[in-house]
Amino acid sequence: MNNDDEMTKLYEDALGAADKLCAEHSGLAVAAVLNTISLSLYRTVLSDEEYEEMMLTINSNTRHIKPFKEVGYVN
Repeated sequence: MNNDDEMTKLYEDALGAADKLCAEHSGLAVAAVLNTISLSLYRTVLSDEEYEEMMLTINSNTRHIKPFKEVGYVN
């Protein structure tokens, strides 16, 4: 499996898990928990400088993130 295939599979698996969680909990609560987990993972695997750069990158790209309803996912 190449890296693109692995990332696609991982994304689909995570999206499926998020979808199941949203069926049982509010989308806002699920998003908050997943965001906390992702930021903790970044904090763990990146240096302080890399982490700060990642946070700036995330912040500068917020306008590019589309709601699920616009990309075909609706809970």
